[in-house]
Amino acid sequence: MPAFRRQRHQEIATAHATHDATERRVTELYTKAVEQLGHAGAAVRLGGLYALERLAQDNPGHRQTIVNVICAYLRMPYRGRRAATGKASCRCG
Repeated sequence: MPAFRRQRHQEIATAHATHDATERRVTELYTKAVEQLGHAGAAVRLGGLYALERLAQDNPGHRQTIVNVICAYLRMPYRGRRAATGKASCRCG
């Protein structure tokens, strides 16, 4: 019986270690994607949105948190170049 308990304990420890590693990786990817949302480049911000979308698809347990972050990002007021430099953000003519 002790061999069975030892094996079972090892299986549980391995499962916990795998889960912890997965959660750390998800947290790392989430953090990087959220940091991209604050980048000055539009392409980088768009990449951050796509990265968050992928995380939400792959991790149902984190999906609502990611949706909340995306919604909060989309609700933020737009601050184009005019707000930062006093110049128009596009040429209209």
